Amino acid sequence: MPNLPTYEVHACKYGHLPRKGHEVQIMADPHDADHPMDYFVWVAIPLGEDGRRLVGGKPIVIDTGFSEEVGGKRGRKMMRSPAVTLRDLGVDAATVEDVIITHLHYDHVGGWALFPKARYHLQDMEMRFATGRHMTKKPFRHAYEVEEVVAMVRALYGDRVVFHDGDDEIAPGLSVHHIGGHTAGIQSVRIWTRGGWLVLASDAAHYYWGAGGGQAVRDRVQRRRHAGGLRPAEEAGRRPPRDGRARPRRPRHGPLPAVVGGAQGLVGAAGLGGRRIFHPPPPRGGEGPAQCVAPACRAMSPSTSSAVSIATRMPASSVSTDMLAAPGWRAACSGR
Repeated sequence: MPNLPTYEVHACKYGHLPRKGHEVQIMADPHDADHPMDYFVWVAIPLGEDGRRLVGGKPIVIDTGFSEEVGGKRGRKMMRSPAVTLRDLGVDAATVEDVIITHLHYDHVGGWALFPKARYHLQDMEMRFATGRHMTKKPFRHAYEVEEVVAMVRALYGDRVVFHDGDDEIAPGLSVHHIGGHTAGIQSVRIWTRGGWLVLASDAAHYYWGAGGGQAVRDRVQRRRHAGGLRPAEEAGRRPPRDGRARPRRPRHGPLPAVVGGAQGLVGAAGLGGRRIFHPPPPRGGEGPAQCVAPACRAMSPSTSSAVSIATRMPASSVSTDMLAAPGWRAACSGR
């Protein structure tokens, strides 16, 4: 195993958006079930050799969330300021020195003002993308807020932006990796934890149900067969329109970060979406509601807990596809 500093990583829930399955899935459930989205910022806190928080260690924040004003304008509800949850975790947003911005969409950079002393770590390509010719196209600029992009330019002129070109180390045991795709400059963050490497993939992967690629679609088709039959176009992964001609559907954007876990690094994939992400499936061979993996955890609903630690290994065989957490991992609630 690498001889690297170890971090504990917390997911801080701050926002919520009710949605239906058809709004985010290529093949929605037959009864169009709820498919809500929760919004998070993340913080990595360094640990000492004794496994306790390192005295004088500097936490690193990943993304800042959306602002309450912009969230309201876009129909997103801010449940709690990320700064408040960070404070509950012992992190003062006003003194944080390093914030990684995975990309400049409103729900990742909108809380920039919460960190007045921070340096913002950004990919060269992302700043170039957000301020260049691609923003002449409305679909590309839809998820950007011009004032937030301008704020990052002002931070640049105030010597508070650190640019990265591809893969780079922010601190020992914590690095950024240019991914691209969702935006030209989106980056993911790899962190060394007690359970091995943890990757916060940001919007490079949105939901666990889609992380399996073709297999996830095949599994969904199989479930729908059992639910009551499919037409040929649906068998092919397409939804037939009213005129009877099958056309592919484009997946909608989902804003949640993803967790990828594995002892070898970038192994496995999972998106964090929906309230069930911190809960295992019902006990095998029995009925009843799923129970949380951590005794102190309360159900992650819009009115309750907001901080979660990710770093505890569990056998992959005990994780079902309905558990929205990475294969081989579980999420242990901080109890706050």
